[in-house]
Amino acid sequence: MSRALTISSLVLLTAGGCGRPHPLAEWEPDAYAPGTPTASWSANWWPSSRDQDATRAHAMEQALDPALPPTILREIGPLPEQADLAGAIDIALLRNPETRVAWATAKVKAAEYGMSRSAWYPTLAAIFDASYEQSLLAFGGTVGIQEDVIASASVGLELTWTLFDFGRREASDDEFSNALLASNYMFNRSLQDVVHAVQVDFFELESADGIVNAGEQDLLLAETVLSSIEQKYIVGLATLPELLVARQSRELAGFELESARALRHEARSDLLIAMGLVPGAPIAFDLDADAPLPTDLTIGVERLIELSMAARPDLAAAMAKLKQAEAAIDSAEARLAPQVDLFADVNYNWMEYWLTPAFKKPGDGHGQDPTWMVGIVGSWVLFDGEERTNRVRAARAQQMVAIEQLQQARLSVAGEVWDAYFQWQAASKQYEWAESLVESSVANLDATLASYQVGLRTMPQVLAARRSLADAREAFISSRADVLSASANLVHATGDLRIEG
Repeated sequence: MSRALTISSLVLLTAGGCGRPHPLAEWEPDAYAPGTPTASWSANWWPSSRDQDATRAHAMEQALDPALPPTILREIGPLPEQADLAGAIDIALLRNPETRVAWATAKVKAAEYGMSRSAWYPTLAAIFDASYEQSLLAFGGTVGIQEDVIASASVGLELTWTLFDFGRREASDDEFSNALLASNYMFNRSLQDVVHAVQVDFFELESADGIVNAGEQDLLLAETVLSSIEQKYIVGLATLPELLVARQSRELAGFELESARALRHEARSDLLIAMGLVPGAPIAFDLDADAPLPTDLTIGVERLIELSMAARPDLAAAMAKLKQAEAAIDSAEARLAPQVDLFADVNYNWMEYWLTPAFKKPGDGHGQDPTWMVGIVGSWVLFDGEERTNRVRAARAQQMVAIEQLQQARLSVAGEVWDAYFQWQAASKQYEWAESLVESSVANLDATLASYQVGLRTMPQVLAARRSLADAREAFISSRADVLSASANLVHATGDLRIEG
């Protein structure tokens, strides 16, 4: 079983269901979103409950608290002094902003779904009213104009409840729940993207480190050859051009070694950034250049494409978006129908009044009493300038877009798996040739050195053999990294983290 094909399955754990009653999205919308920014969301049951340890729960509270400074938002724990590939992936899942953005986006969609569910409930509002009014009333006759002063106040409750809307709320639920499903699946894909990026950068660092080690060996060999030529030159067994060529070869080996070290430094920076860390983070990586490579797959590319159609989270997200578009059509068509609401209110009123001058005594008074009202109101928009009809047209056009996007996504996935499969095969074959090339280059250098000692080979031939060995070692190390990267690409293309070679 290959390292690249199995590491992800050890890190990305799928949360399972507990069998408890499903919470309502309007009360617990977060239960419908991924539980943490570090673990895959599971569709085994809807919604799923997740166990969270105190540390990650506290980290989530901090991540959503805008009052906390940025340094605290990322303070999840101290960095380990050393990390292997699995450890690097674990750190990336905790700290990479990409996973947290996708997680927060899923929580937004969960809250929107909860808001859509609120339409099923009545709306209850407390009302308060207080006024002071002074006006002039013309009564005529001997009384003339009267001054009317009224002070009033009332408190009450007002309730409205939609009884029938002919499918609007059902369609809205379907639309927002599928939008949430799409967001959750894309969250899963973002985890896979982060894992894939860390794997590829880790293998690149492993390769760069191996090339540095090979460069050090090449420099040591060049210095050994130069030392041998210098000794022969002193006793007259080597010429000055041979000595100069050997020195030139040594300087070139040193130059290439420093170039390799610069590339290793760059590869380390890329890996740290993929992990969500600053390039200068004090962490050492446990690089294993002798780890076994992936073995041949037991299934063909056609079967891999079939697996990817079922396993890729972004394809599941595209299907959810199509269902969301279909629900949007139902919602738009439901707006063409009438709506029936229940309304009710209850109030308690207080009032004081004064009349100056009064018709007759008394010229003032007060009163208080409860009032209430209940009823049903129906509404049906008969004409709106084709707004609702155009909403239906737009929803149907959006459905066509979703259908074609799903088809486009399937074609893209098939192409990715196809290319990744044959790139992995090519990389594996190149690695076998590179391994044989190193063996033949070592044998050629040993034979050339032995022949040079007895005068059957010249110094340029020795240096050419040394150069060939250095190139063969670099090709071997690079081809090994290509095999590991290609296997990671294949896992990422299929979306199935449990593929075994």
